[in-house]
Amino acid sequence: MGEFAVYTVSLNHFATGEGVLLQVLVASAQSEEEAIELFWNAFYRGERQPTTFWPTVRQGVAREPLRHWCTAGALDRLEALALASDSLNFSLSCSYDPE
Repeated sequence: MGEFAVYTVSLNHFATGEGVLLQVLVASAQSEEEAIELFWNAFYRGERQPTTFWPTVRQGVAREPLRHWCTAGALDRLEALALASDSLNFSLSCSYDPE
């Protein structure tokens, strides 16, 4: 088994007529692959979606997809908690129609 690291897995999807879907998971995982599995479990009951609907994985707490919903201080605290834990999962999902 490998060392735990913090990953941010995010999906920002826009579809004409359907609006915008933003999903973000910050999790402690042993690999990018495990982080993606945690993402599918958090938002899709473990069912992988087509590759056209695929999330982006970054190591650490990616501030860009969370900056509109979380303060810098909250993100600092989230990162500290995630680094101290091997089982932290923080998820955010938002959908809206820009029209």
